[in-house]
Amino acid sequence: MTQGRVNEIINRRREVSRLDVYERIADGLGMPDDARHLLGLAAGRERRSGGAAFDLSAFPEVVRVYSAQTSAREEIQQQARAATEERSMPGGKGTSRRRTR
Repeated sequence: MTQGRVNEIINRRREVSRLDVYERIADGLGMPDDARHLLGLAAGRERRSGGAAFDLSAFPEVVRVYSAQTSAREEIQQQARAATEERSMPGGKGTSRRRTR
């Protein structure tokens, strides 16, 4: 990545939206593993060795992995629309229910 491109990112004229770009930035800055984890990146040594960072069974809360934020956003919006439609249907989860005693 060129100095000009880095300057555009710093001055908010360009945005980073892909995970691999964040990884390249972290590598270029020599970020320590703790800082990489705060950004949601694998530790440098784990990523290079193909170790625990790529074993998704080690992270049961991870259900899906997306290559870019836009693809995640699209799926989240689609699921939100589906949930809203389900709640508005008669007998859906959002309908009011009376308590029975």
